[in-house]
Amino acid sequence: MSTVVNEVRRGLYLDSVALMRLSREIAAMEGVEEAGLMMGTPANKEIRRNAGVLDADGEAAAPGDLVLALRAKTHAAAEAARAAARQLIDRPKQAAQEGSSWRPRSMRGAFAAHPDATLALISVAGDFAAAEA
Repeated sequence: MSTVVNEVRRGLYLDSVALMRLSREIAAMEGVEEAGLMMGTPANKEIRRNAGVLDADGEAAAPGDLVLALRAKTHAAAEAARAAARQLIDRPKQAAQEGSSWRPRSMRGAFAAHPDATLALISVAGDFAAAEA
């Protein structure tokens, strides 16, 4: 019988493109039948519910929460995938802590550092994108 595992990271936002890439990596693991990392929006929860990988923890997630939802052939495969997902999720945070590169915390700071820049990438939850842009 398959094992469903959900893990919720409260208040952790990651860009949807990054989440799709991480989801593919987890889904490709041995024994994993279905995997997805998504924000806890109602639409995303509906997708996970329809895929049969949303449990009570995932249902309780707020729109600003990151949800790992997966189904694996065995409990051991599910736990291995969860551990791998934790590492993948934490990797960007670890790189920033190791001083890989400076990232401005505001548009004003970015412009001060790069006054000739003509492009800005805004990666925030959808509800806030228009205000930030």
